Amino acid sequence: MPAESLRGRERLDERTVVNGIVGRFRTGTAWRDVPKRYGRWATLHLRFRR
Repeated sequence: MPAESLRGRERLDERTVVNGIVGRFRTGTAWRDVPKRYGRWATLHLRFRR
């Protein structure tokens, strides 16, 4: 088996995702307004829902 998967995107660092989710609630912004440094807003929202 290959060492790396050829499917999908590389996962973001979990700490970055959690910081993005926490930052969203601290500021009270919409998901789409979360800064790009935390990753795509859709990824943050999906992980929050899970």
